[in-house]
Parts: sequence; C-alpha cells; structure tokens
Amino acid sequence: MSQRQALADEVARRLGVDLESFAQRRVEDWLASEAPMSAEQLVRTFSIGETFFLRHQHHFELLLAEAPRLSAVDGPPRALRIWSAGCSTGEEAYSIAGTLRGRVLFDLIATDLNPESVDKARRGVYSGWSLRGRVELPDWLRPEADGVVVDPALRQQVRFEVLNLMDDGFPQGLDVIFCRNVLLYFSPARAQEVYQRFLAALNPGGLLIIADTDPTPPPSVGFEVFWRGQARAFRKPGVRLAAPPPPPTPPPPLPPPREALVVALATPVPLQAADQLKEGLAACRRLIGARRLDEARRILEGLLKHHPLEASPNLMLGLIAEEQGRRAEGIALARRALFLEPDAPFAHLLMGRLLRRMGEPDRARRHLLRAKDALSQGATPTECAPSEHELREMIYEQLRHL
Repeated sequence: MSQRQALADEVARRLGVDLESFAQRRVEDWLASEAPMSAEQLVRTFSIGETFFLRHQHHFELLLAEAPRLSAVDGPPRALRIWSAGCSTGEEAYSIAGTLRGRVLFDLIATDLNPESVDKARRGVYSGWSLRGRVELPDWLRPEADGVVVDPALRQQVRFEVLNLMDDGFPQGLDVIFCRNVLLYFSPARAQEVYQRFLAALNPGGLLIIADTDPTPPPSVGFEVFWRGQARAFRKPGVRLAAPPPPPTPPPPLPPPREALVVALATPVPLQAADQLKEGLAACRRLIGARRLDEARRILEGLLKHHPLEASPNLMLGLIAEEQGRRAEGIALARRALFLEPDAPFAHLLMGRLLRRMGEPDRARRHLLRAKDALSQGATPTECAPSEHELREMIYEQLRHL
C-alpha cells in the first residue's frame, strides 16, 4: 500500500474525510515534509472554514419561525436543545443564539474538530470580515477596534467543545442540528453514517439544517424534506408540524467545492478550462474566508492570465481590494467586471458599496438599483457571487443606508 493510500485510509477511518476533496499537490507536499502531522492536524490545515455572522439568513428565519412549535412539541413550552456541529470559529453558533435570544429559551452546544477554532469562538472577538459588508450590527454584537465583540451575556449562552464527528459521542434529545458546509468533505459512506447518527440524536419532529453544498441525506436514512419558503431542512418523522407545501421544483444542491489551490498555476492538471476556473474561484473563496488574502490574490491574478475575459476573478480581486482599504482599485476592478458582464448583479453591488464608502451616494444608488433590477429580470449571479437570496439581502441593506 502506498503512503498516500495509507494516509487516505487513516483520514477516512478517523475523521470521515475524503482526502480526494483536497488538492493533490497539497497532499503530496505534506507527504514530502520532514515533520508530518497527525491526521487531525492534516485535515485542520487543509480545511479552510469560511463562515460569517448570519450566513444564509433564510436558515435563521426558518429556525425562528419553527422554534415555538418545536419547543412545545411534547407538552408545555421548554428550552430548545440545539447543536451547531462543525461550528468553525463560532459565528454560526452566535447567530443562532442571537436569533433566538429573548424569544424562546434554548440550550445551545457548538462543536468543532479544531481546538484553535473552538478557542477563538469562546473568546467571541472577530474582525470586520466576519460581517461580510453588513452595515447595521445586530444588538448582540458590539463594535471594537477594527472588528466586533459578542455581547458577554450572549457568549455565556453558548457552550463550545471539541468534537470529532466520527469518533466522539453525539449530544442527544436535540430539537435542531445545524451542520453546514461540513459533510461536503466526507466520503458518501461516512456522510451517510453521520446523517444516521444525527437522526438518532434528534427528537421526533426535530430539524437538521445543512447547506446546499452538502450532500443530501439519502432517503434510506429516514429524514423527511421540510420546506419553509425557500429554506430547506430535514425533519425526523414522528410529529407533524404545519408547514407550507413544498415548492414544485426544489432547487438541486450545489456541487461540493473542492480544494484547488494550485489550479494549473504550478503543475498541469487534467481539467478543462472551465473546470480550472471554477475550482480556482472555489479555492479563493475559502482563502478569503480564512483571511489569507494575499494567497487568494496571487491565484486570482494567475487565473486572469488564463481567463482574461472572465468577470469573476476581477470581482474577487475587487473584494480583496475593498477589504484591504484600496477602494479606488476596487472600483477599477468592479468597472472591468461590468465591462465584461454589464448586467452582473454582484458587480453592481460591489460598485455601489464602494461608491457609497467613497462619499458618492447618487452613483452608488444607481448601481445598487441596477443590481436589484438585474436580479428581478432573472440575471444569473456570477460564479463567485453569493446566492440570489443573499445578494438581495446585501443590496437592500446597502440601499437602506443611502
């Protein structure tokens, strides 16, 4: 058995992770290193957790709408038991707590494989990047220096622990499990095993909330698909909760992104040009989420050499320029993206946001309205853009402050 295969088997056995979901070059570099890491260290190093407060807000709207029913499923209202599994640095867990605070009682545990991420979550101190352009802070976040800090009272309502989804015991008697952008790294067999354990951990009628990028639980596991508006969850059978009828054509899950940091920049890979671009952008999204902005910029500049007529690399470079305070450069990059895709909603949003911050509200409003109109007319978001739902929220948020 090769060293690579032995490593892949250990990572799959102990962590459930499919090593092929990471870039091959990164694995080969690790195998050639003089001080190899443990399987846990390897996955923590290769996995780049991209998270921010109130990400995919429709999931929190679903939680808030269903919370009263879930808390009274088997009698008088009680505290909801909620688990944020794979919580990364804690933004998701605090978003859950902030959504429910003052509305229902809850008992919230949040876990992650990475002890460093758990330590950061417990501190509750974040950079502005964890807001992703959100202008108005929720009342449970307080501005501090260049970032925000979680309200101490809310921080005490979340319990953070280190937990391996493959080896450790799960909390039981749960009403809601959030596990978003985690199982996309698992092999299908291991993901199914985790879904079966989630089902066993939930109370009858309890909800599992996953991301569109995660693999869908197979029907054999036993979950029922549950829809509220455009938000999808998976419910444990046993208690029927009233809900709107499902949409006629549920949106299919997005293909899981794969780590691809080299993307034809170092060694050739057997991919078509479109695949190279897609994987490169996915890698850069993760790097930006991890605040590794210089690495992302280098990859994006390399992508532009191979794909000079693509708007997405220009847009992501514009986001990096905005984050680093180079607003004039960001405007130039957004303008270039709009030259390539005149109706790209995300490009108009970026341009509007930058112009607003440059003190040009009239020009900013024009671009934000163009972004809104483009979405209303069915424009397809660019490869690097957030979901249509998130784009609409970001556009309205910017317009409210003009």
